[in-house]
Amino acid sequence: MKEKYWLISHNADTTETGLPMRRTYVKTIWQGFKAQQSSEKDILYDFCSSRFGNKTVYVQGVAPCPNWEVTPLTKEHFEKALPIMWGGYRTKTMSIELGIGKRGAVNVLSEQEV
Repeated sequence: MKEKYWLISHNADTTETGLPMRRTYVKTIWQGFKAQQSSEKDILYDFCSSRFGNKTVYVQGVAPCPNWEVTPLTKEHFEKALPIMWGGYRTKTMSIELGIGKRGAVNVLSEQEV
């Protein structure tokens, strides 16, 4: 399978709840050797670290919580791309296509707000 779909819940509210404030929907397109695709999720974790920061943050500086989480998705859920509703408002939600694995690179092929 060359294409996979993921939901990244990120930007934890560190003032009170520790809950994620935003979502990014990611489609990965494997462009490297098929035998190396087993590393795809680890490469996506590296992308998340560089884009969203540390995996763990602290609510009010003391309570650890996840700053971002990766969840596999179906193509149908990726195409719906639902935002988080926070206080009655839709949060900023992004959709990204990543090319992964070609000569060890991660390339953003497209990125848009949904």
